[in-house]
Amino acid sequence: MGDQVYRRGRHRGVWCVVWGHGRNKQRHALGIKATALNRPDADREVARWNSGLAEAQRNGSAVAVAGIYDLYVKDREAVGKDVQRMRDAWKPMAPHFGHLMPDQIEDQTCRDYAKHRRGHGVSNGGIRSELIYLSAALGFGKKKKLYAGDRPEIERPPAARPRERWLTKAEARRLIDATSPRFLHVKLWLHLALATAGRPSHILQLTWDRVTLKKWTHPESGVTYYGHVNLDDPTRDATRKGRARVPLNQDAYEVLLLAREMAQTQWVIEYNGQPVTGRQGVRQAVVRAAQRAKLAGVTPYVLRHTAGVWMAQAGLPMAEISQYMGHTSTAITERVYARFHPDYLQRAANALSLRETKAIEDKRSGG
Repeated sequence: MGDQVYRRGRHRGVWCVVWGHGRNKQRHALGIKATALNRPDADREVARWNSGLAEAQRNGSAVAVAGIYDLYVKDREAVGKDVQRMRDAWKPMAPHFGHLMPDQIEDQTCRDYAKHRRGHGVSNGGIRSELIYLSAALGFGKKKKLYAGDRPEIERPPAARPRERWLTKAEARRLIDATSPRFLHVKLWLHLALATAGRPSHILQLTWDRVTLKKWTHPESGVTYYGHVNLDDPTRDATRKGRARVPLNQDAYEVLLLAREMAQTQWVIEYNGQPVTGRQGVRQAVVRAAQRAKLAGVTPYVLRHTAGVWMAQAGLPMAEISQYMGHTSTAITERVYARFHPDYLQRAANALSLRETKAIEDKRSGG
């Protein structure tokens, strides 16, 4: 790839930066409308990309960041990874990093990117996630010897604070009731999100062969069981984000029973006979339902957080909540949910009580 050069191209009505040929041809949209009037602006952008390429090649690099990232995504896809989030993360990063060579990325480059994204309302957590993908791609590029020199350090914003927004049970009912009747799949998703504490995308990927609906009551304990769902797809490679196998409650059992009768595909969450896919699969519908219910700050991930809060408020041990949510460590669970437990720090507070101090003094004085 040492003879790589960037060219101006046109795709879907906008000017693009194009590199490679034939089946290896790749492009990046510049966001400039493809008109003769705007051609000079596109040419300047292409020249900027080629300038960065020439400088890096003089320093021994061969492939720009855009090419490295593309190869990284294709490699992950080839081993069965879900790469949609990687592609989504690259869209805002491409104009800032795509034309650079790895050795041109400095701390200030990352700080400028973070400032730009904050200006578009993106949280530190979202920016951090994007830059983590960039760092992973550069690590891949170094391993594959796509560039010379050291792997650049990608400066990232600090980790996000634990989520604060969660729903009361009354608010959760309002949200479900406010969901459009046309979107029964969203109502089903909401019920499953609350019942399984699953990550939004994992629920969308659930298939009927991983759902067991079986209602029975234990003759001795009197406890009723409703079956279970397995959010972990056995055909996929394991990742850092755990997926749990969890039992169903009565609410989830009843809505799944109805959904199974109406199912047209193997996917539990489907719409018009098609699976609902992608990171934004149910986001808009959930946000609109929240607006109708007059609930602020509700996104799909808030439902998972709500489930964790409810379990903590019910006094469940952190280890049990951790298993249910698929956390890789109870430390994660404790950091986010321990403060919602009814006994949280109570013993510590009691130790600081003046009443306790007075009782000890009275005992010592024989009073």
